[in-house]
Amino acid sequence: MPPPPPGSGGSFAFSENWSLERILQEKGFKILRNTDVTSVWDYPDTDTALKGLLSVGPAAKAIENAGFEKAYETTLKAVQPYVKHDGRIVHNNKYRVLIAEK
Repeated sequence: MPPPPPGSGGSFAFSENWSLERILQEKGFKILRNTDVTSVWDYPDTDTALKGLLSVGPAAKAIENAGFEKAYETTLKAVQPYVKHDGRIVHNNKYRVLIAEK
């Protein structure tokens, strides 16, 4: 990926626990609801996983910056810990969902 703009936290700036909540509260928002939603990424094989993972916005930016081959190789390496004995790629993910009002 290209470096983030000066002063920004980059792609995963809100990944740190409670950082999004802190920022919203600092900006005067009242958090009404805060929950984590689980999402299982379950691909039948490596080929399908790479097609899916390389089709999202951040991957397009990485491809633009480093080229398709480098993005492909890096993503292939990154999915290896999630390959199951039957060849499926399974990643247990979660998303933070906040509802807030000003």
